Amino acid sequence: MNYKRRELSVLTAVKYKSEKSFKSDYSAIPRPCHNLAFMLSGKVKVESDGKTFTVNSGEIFFIPKNTTYRAFFEAGERGVLYHTVHFDFYPDSDPFSEKTARVCKINTDKFDFLYGRMETLAEKQYETDCEYFSALSAFYDILAETVRSAEIEEKETAFSSVLPAIRKIESDCAEKLTVDMLAALCFLSPSRFYFLFRKQTGKSPIAYKNDILVRKASQILVIDKKTSVEKISEELGFESAVYFRRLFKKATGLTPTEFRERSPSPV
Repeated sequence: MNYKRRELSVLTAVKYKSEKSFKSDYSAIPRPCHNLAFMLSGKVKVESDGKTFTVNSGEIFFIPKNTTYRAFFEAGERGVLYHTVHFDFYPDSDPFSEKTARVCKINTDKFDFLYGRMETLAEKQYETDCEYFSALSAFYDILAETVRSAEIEEKETAFSSVLPAIRKIESDCAEKLTVDMLAALCFLSPSRFYFLFRKQTGKSPIAYKNDILVRKASQILVIDKKTSVEKISEELGFESAVYFRRLFKKATGLTPTEFRERSPSPV
């Protein structure tokens, strides 16, 4: 695997806490970015891709971008407490873009060391001077160790034919993108492109773009509790907040406000 290209577009460490047990259902909304979660209190049962596993306090699990799952968090003595790093790469430099990564538990005997690096990342992530390099160093220490046991495989080579369009959609999903524009990026006729895109992703280009918009919106709703739904809709390029709410509810079964209220709050 080639991990040389790695220009980050997202890097945020967030601690979540809940006094009670709860469920996170991402079976309809694939994750908008990669996530590594450190369980600090309680435990979680994760269901994804027909498999189920349990992550206890003192363990780590990996949720790759574009995967779906359900997580059932069970409170411990301190409730549910976990620390997550959300990260993503620019499409042209994402080392996972041509691979298939699955939701999985990370097998490592270095939890204490890695969580120490997580705390450094959380402390330094908002620095604007050279101290920010400490955050980057901590992140890559975490990634270098955890990726060793992550379930990552090479994708089928046919995927590469529509990869330029997928990268364009993921990097510029708020823009108006047409099938003709995307087909031209792949040097394919619109009809051939549409056929291959649907074959490889299981969705039309527009449906794929809408899924990404909903995923990005869900990430903002969870991490940022203050930005209004109208503002999120505008930033993501929706024609109106009404259409955004309709699309979001169709994809998730919840309105954006309901989704935000049911998500655990950052500490």
